[in-house]
Amino acid sequence: MADLITRPDTRTEIAPFADTVAERLLTYALGRGVEYYDMPALRAIVRNAAAHDYRWSSLVLGIVASKPSQMRTASTAAPAATVAGVSPR
Repeated sequence: MADLITRPDTRTEIAPFADTVAERLLTYALGRGVEYYDMPALRAIVRNAAAHDYRWSSLVLGIVASKPSQMRTASTAAPAATVAGVSPR
């Protein structure tokens, strides 16, 4: 019975999923789409997550610490009230 249930190879099955999750998280964090110049940072985030067994925390911390996230300017950042769906007064 134990032979019928096998654990999937995490490198081949989780890596594409982690790429997509990291890209979507970065898109959300930046408030814009991911561009070609964001790709080196995105690849570094996923590489770091792979080294830490693709833990959720490693993806989130990688996004927060990434250059694109750190280099956001006030003009690209939406006000907190707008993000929450409440119009500013």
